[in-house]
Amino acid sequence: MTGWGEAFGFRAVASAKLAIDQLIAPLCVGQDATRIGPLMLDVQKKLHVFGRAGALAFGISAVDIALWDIAGKAAKRPLCQLLGGGAADIACYASMVRYSDPSLVRRSVRQAIDVGFGTLKLHEIELSAVRAAREEAGPDIELTLDVNCPWTLNEARPLRRNSRQFV
Repeated sequence: MTGWGEAFGFRAVASAKLAIDQLIAPLCVGQDATRIGPLMLDVQKKLHVFGRAGALAFGISAVDIALWDIAGKAAKRPLCQLLGGGAADIACYASMVRYSDPSLVRRSVRQAIDVGFGTLKLHEIELSAVRAAREEAGPDIELTLDVNCPWTLNEARPLRRNSRQFV
């Protein structure tokens, strides 16, 4: 059985794969994959000398996700049920990539709205792109903004105070 595990890695994808192949996977092979929590805690403890961030953390996350995918497949149940939940209806949003170009932002916002999303999460860092999203979305679509750290607190505060002008 194969599980799908995905990790966010900026430009460290090759390093995360190396961490999985050479550090994480050898600690998992032969272990009880049904005990995901204890297994992942053991992996983290054994690799703590490498730190708790960066490519190693991305790799551990990918393996953890893959193990949960396998658990759902083995049980022939949705993962949300294995974890004790599952709602009949759940609000969701479209998480957009950073397009930068206002015309691409407009096109992508329109596509998300046309397939039914009422909330969009932008990753834009230029105000012109954020304004383009708001103009395309109109006043009834909720926009959230995740700039992924390029703004300092002092840069973000005035934007928040004036957010009505562009979002």
